[in-house]
Amino acid sequence: MSTIICFANNKGGVGKSTLTMNLGGALSEIGKQTLLVDLDPQANLTSVFVDNGQSLALTVADIIYDDTDIEAAIRATKIDNLALLPSSSKLQDI
Repeated sequence: MSTIICFANNKGGVGKSTLTMNLGGALSEIGKQTLLVDLDPQANLTSVFVDNGQSLALTVADIIYDDTDIEAAIRATKIDNLALLPSSSKLQDI
C-alpha cells in the first residue's frame, strides 16, 4: 500500500519545496520508491532535478489540461528510487 504525504500552503517561501526534496531524498535512501509531484507554477522543485536549458516534453500541466497519462510524464532522477512529476508555469492559470 502506498503512503501519500503532502506539503501545502498558499504562502510562498515557507520551505515546501525544500522539505519535499529532503524528505523524498531520505525516503529513497532507505529504499522507498518515491515520487515527487511538483504542483507549484514556479517549479522550484523541478529545477533541482532538471537543467535550466532542458525542455520538458510532459509535465503535470499536461495531465491536468490534456488528460495525458501520468506514467508518461514521470521522469527518473539520478537518485535511485526517486522520480519526479515536473511542474510547469502553465499551472498559473488554475
